Amino acid sequence: MKNLSKFSLLAAAVIGLSACASSQPEPVVEEPVVIEPAQPEPVVEPAPEPVVEAAPAPSANIEFAFDSSKIGPGEQSDLQQWASYIQEGAYNRVEVHGHADDTGSADYNRKLSADRANSTVQALRNLVSGQVDFVVVPHGEEQPLAENSDEQGRQLNRRVEIVPQGASL
Repeated sequence: MKNLSKFSLLAAAVIGLSACASSQPEPVVEEPVVIEPAQPEPVVEPAPEPVVEAAPAPSANIEFAFDSSKIGPGEQSDLQQWASYIQEGAYNRVEVHGHADDTGSADYNRKLSADRANSTVQALRNLVSGQVDFVVVPHGEEQPLAENSDEQGRQLNRRVEIVPQGASL
């Protein structure tokens, strides 16, 4: 019986080993995990600000008669255009540059150009509502637009130029 029991033990061991060998789990084949690249969140940009272009400035200078700082009736329309432009643009500072031709002394022409600028400022103040700082800049005969050699050139030089600055918008 001893032999039988050794044999039984041996048989049991072989059967047990075979059972263990056959009971090993099947290898697990993992499916590859596909990771999609993250899609960026859509960027919602604000609508662009509308481009508000300023109206073009009136092109005309205010012109004056010889040896005068009085604004003529023909210049009233130009002054009204300038007043509307200043008002609509909400300018809080406007320079008024006075000019003269070269007839007379330099000192006289500087004073005459200041008088022309001042009379233009007075007219604009009557037409523009709101707080606007007008600055008079007299140039005399120093910055001519044209040659002073004939009446047509001298007439172009008897003028004021209006330069709006400092829009408050």
